[in-house]
Amino acid sequence: MSAVTLDRPMRPDLRRWKRRSRMIAMFRRLLPTAIGLVIVGLAGQVVWNSVIAAEGKLKDQSAPIRMINPRFQGREGNGRAFVISADTATRDDNDLRRVMLDKAVVTLGVDTPKPTRVTANTGVYIEGDPIVRLNGDVQIDDGTGYHFSTEIANLDTRMNTVQADAPITGTGPIGEVQSDAYQVYDQGDRIIFRGRVRSRLNRD
Repeated sequence: MSAVTLDRPMRPDLRRWKRRSRMIAMFRRLLPTAIGLVIVGLAGQVVWNSVIAAEGKLKDQSAPIRMINPRFQGREGNGRAFVISADTATRDDNDLRRVMLDKAVVTLGVDTPKPTRVTANTGVYIEGDPIVRLNGDVQIDDGTGYHFSTEIANLDTRMNTVQADAPITGTGPIGEVQSDAYQVYDQGDRIIFRGRVRSRLNRD
């Protein structure tokens, strides 16, 4: 006589219970991993935002201070006003008093009938220092009909002088002049030319 084993069918509610048990066990294993991944992701986001913020701050700190159409005003040694202006100006990161000028314009004796006006491609002005250094296509108009062209001009706003050891050419009512160096005093009332001076006088 052979033995026969009969498997009784599993009750539906028992199958559902076992299925839930397996799912709960799986969730228990996966949940800590998921939480860990979320924490790592949040930490990474915080670090990334901190790095971006730090880079932005450093970039802002390293960016030069740039001004559009700046104007600096002061008084000459004789009390007359002067104005320094430019298309743009940039402060030196290492010395904030030092200002680099682009398309510089310096006007001496602004409040006089015949001010002296000097323009240049570039210039350097140190606040508190009376000397303004101009370079590149320097044009000087003394307000009395004389015009001078040179490449370098050093303006002393305190002494109201313009000078440089650089070639200069000038024209005016009485003629033309060229020299290797020059000095302008008293708002153009007195000019000294030095080194290979060549001139041509107009005859009335």
